Amino acid sequence: MLPISLFHLSFQTDASNPDSTAPPSFQDLEQTKLGRIVFISQLKHCRKTVGSLKAYDTSSKQVLFSPRDSRIPRLLIPLDQCPADYIADKRKYDTSIFAAQITEWAVDSPYANGNLLDCLGDASVLEIQIQALLIENDISHDNTFPQDSIDCLPINEWSIPEEEYKKRRDFTKECIFTIDPATARDMDDALHCRKVADNTFEVGVHIADVSYFVMENSPLDLESKKRGTSVYLTHKVVRMLPEVLADKLCSLNPTVERLAFSVVFKMNESCQPYDIWYGRSIIRSCIKMHYELAAEILQEPSDKLNEELKEKIKGQSVTDVVTSVKNLNLLARKLRDLRIKDGSLILQKIILSFSIDPVTGHPIGFSPYRRYDSHFLIEEFMLLANKLVAQKLAKHFPGHAILRLHPPPNQR
Repeated sequence: MLPISLFHLSFQTDASNPDSTAPPSFQDLEQTKLGRIVFISQLKHCRKTVGSLKAYDTSSKQVLFSPRDSRIPRLLIPLDQCPADYIADKRKYDTSIFAAQITEWAVDSPYANGNLLDCLGDASVLEIQIQALLIENDISHDNTFPQDSIDCLPINEWSIPEEEYKKRRDFTKECIFTIDPATARDMDDALHCRKVADNTFEVGVHIADVSYFVMENSPLDLESKKRGTSVYLTHKVVRMLPEVLADKLCSLNPTVERLAFSVVFKMNESCQPYDIWYGRSIIRSCIKMHYELAAEILQEPSDKLNEELKEKIKGQSVTDVVTSVKNLNLLARKLRDLRIKDGSLILQKIILSFSIDPVTGHPIGFSPYRRYDSHFLIEEFMLLANKLVAQKLAKHFPGHAILRLHPPPNQR
C-alpha cells in the first residue's frame, strides 16, 4: 500500500475548506480509494548524471561518484571503468567532469550502483559544460540520426508530386509571408491577409505539413518522438528532425512551393472569425521577414525600406505586402484587447537576447530582448489558429482531442 507520508504531499487541501493546508485525517483516508504500485512499465528518467570522482575503496575496488545535481544519490562506480591512470594520478582529474548512469539502488544502501559512461573533459571548457548540461537533461543525442531514420527521407531533389496539387487547396498566388527572429533558419508558420469587402478580410494561417514526410510509427517518427522537441542553445540547435526537413522541405522558405496545413477564415471589425476552412494546402512565401523589418513596415516606410523590400519580395508587390502587414496588425490589436477583456493572462516576462562571437560562436554578452508590435501580431494569429483548431477537434473528435487546461494563476 502507499505510505501515509505520501498523502501529505498529494492531498494539500481540505474539501470543506479550500484554503486549508492541513493533511487529511485518517477518517478522510478511509473514504479514499488506495492503490498499490505493482509494476514499473517504463523508466522515464534516463538515470544519467554528471559529476566528479571523489574517493575510492581499494578493498571493494569501487570509486565514489558525486553528481552535481543534489537530487541524485552518490554512486559507486567499478574502479576498472575509471581512466587507467586514475589511481596513480587522481589530481589530474580533480577538475574533470564525468558522465555516469545509475544501474540499481538497493533499498538498504545510501549509495546507488552505476556505470561510468565517459570523461567529458575539463570543467573550465564551455563546450564541456554544455555537453554536461545536455546529458543532465537527457539530451544525449546530436544532429546525427540513425540510418533507418535517414532512409525515411526523400532521396535526391524532391518536388511536390502532381497528385498533391489535386488533393490540396492552392494558395501559391496569395501574398503569403513569414515573420520570424532574424537568426531563424526554419520557418514553420506563415500568414496572408486579403481584403475581400469593406472592413472584411480573409486571413490565412499556414503551418508546414511535417506529417507528409514523417509517417506514423516509422523509424523517423519514433526517433522524433524520443527527442520530443528541438533544443535551442545560444549558439546551436539540437534538432528533433533531420536538417533536410527542418531547414528545407518543411521550412516555408520564400519563392519555393511548400506543403502546409492551413486555417483560413474571414474577419470583420468585430474580429470574430467566420466562414472557416481547415485543410491541406500548397503555399509559396514571397518574403522571409524578421520582426525588426516588420516593425519598420508598421511605421511609415522610408524610401530606403521600400528599396530593401523591392529586393527581397518575389512574386508580389511591395504595396501588397505592406498593406497586408498593416491590416494584420490592426486586427491583432483588436484580438489582443478582446483577449484581455475576456480574462486572458498576459505574462510580461523579461527574455534575454545573447550576442554571439562570430569567430568562436560563443555568447559574449546579453541584453533584454525587445518585443515589437510585429511579435504581438504573430502571437495573436498563432493563438487564434490554435483556438480554432482546438474547437474543431473538440467538436468532431471529442474522444481523441487532448485539450490543455491551465490551473488558476498563483495570486502571490
